[in-house]
Formats: sequence, structure tokens, C-alpha cells
Amino acid sequence: MYSHPLPGYSSSVGYGYLWWVDHGSFSEPCFYASGLGGHRIYVFPASELVIVHRVNTYLNQSEEEENIHDLIQKILSSRKGTTVQGVELLEMPKPLNQITEQSRMQNTCTYCGIYDHPFFHKIKVSEKQGYLSISGNILGHFRLRPIAEDTYSIEDLDEITLQFKPHNNEYMAGEAISSVTDEGNPLSIILFY
Repeated sequence: MYSHPLPGYSSSVGYGYLWWVDHGSFSEPCFYASGLGGHRIYVFPASELVIVHRVNTYLNQSEEEENIHDLIQKILSSRKGTTVQGVELLEMPKPLNQITEQSRMQNTCTYCGIYDHPFFHKIKVSEKQGYLSISGNILGHFRLRPIAEDTYSIEDLDEITLQFKPHNNEYMAGEAISSVTDEGNPLSIILFY
């Protein structure tokens, strides 16, 4: 691979053909592709190892370069470390309130429609082939996965739940609200049908 040193960077880092070449940041040389917010694809030829580092840029999150390097170095160190005996894998618990396919299919049409959200503006919930999806100009387009009868996770945004509730005296049909973290990132979106 052809690369050359860049002004302002250490002499151990080069760039060529859209790939970074790094001879000094880790315990072994690598090359990597770098994307928005900390997305990276690292290739360590000596270890025959490829590491993909993803960041949730859907919520405008990013990761500090130092944290990424620390994580990658820990992965490299663990790969070359001694094997630990007696480790056992634990089965992941099944989701609570998992609903049946038939129940999900019966209820999805109830939630279809346009909802007005204070930040995301118009949110459209639609059904295609028995699955719900959510879309909007700000939000994008995502498939919904059922968690409970009225609660869904948003594909690729698993940290956000979406819940459908019947309208009431406080919220009219077609309204939507959110709960957010201290940093302003959404935790849940509630849509009133």
C-alpha cells in the first residue's frame, strides 16, 4: 500500500487511497478507514484481525479518539493474552412480555397514522407485510420491533423505545411526546392514537 506522512501528524501515521496507515498507535501496525463520529474499520494484518468500531451517529453521538484507541488496544492485548480457564457463557434472558406474532399482526393497524411531535414534527407510522415502520423528515425511516403489546424498539436505535397509548384528556389522538436524558437525547417516544 502506498502512503506518505502528512503535515501535522506523527511520522508513524500516513494516508493513501482513503486508508490511514498507522505504525505507532497500537502494539502492532495497522491500516484503517475512518468515518463520521468514530466509525472505524481497523485491519491488523499480523494478527489476521479486523475490528469494526461503530458509533450511534443517528443521535449525533461521537466517540473521542483516545477512547477508541484504548478499546482497540484492549482488544489486541486480550487476543494475545493467556487463555482463561473455567469461563462459561451465560444464556441471555428472554425479553419480558414478548408478544406472539398473531397478537402483533392484529394490533398494528390500530397504530398507523400521522403523529405530531414537538421536535421530530410529523411522524408517520405505517404497516407493510405485517411490520410497522416509522418515518419522518427529521427522524428518517426505521422498522419497529415489538417488545410488548404496545411498546416497540426502533431498529438501529435500540436505546429508544416507542410506545403507543390511547388518547386521553391531556393528549389528543395524533399527538406525540418524548422523555429525554439530561443531555437531551430521547429515551422514549409516546404516540397517542
